[in-house]
Amino acid sequence: MDDLEKYDVQYDGGETGCGELLLDLKIFFNQLEPGTVVRVKTYDGGAPNDLQAWCRMRKHQVLMVKPPYVMIRK
Repeated sequence: MDDLEKYDVQYDGGETGCGELLLDLKIFFNQLEPGTVVRVKTYDGGAPNDLQAWCRMRKHQVLMVKPPYVMIRK
């Protein structure tokens, strides 16, 4: 099984810009239990870097970055 297939829930950010994406993810993550693995799909070129910084601030763990996917553990 590919590491990209090991997740609990997917969030499809599509082409949403980073600012809006991060706000949407905050709301989405608030409803998840700690330890949940989320596969975020995004086509925004700056999202992988922004998501890594956001995860550090929110105490989430980035498991993998493989555009267009970012795997995050809450």
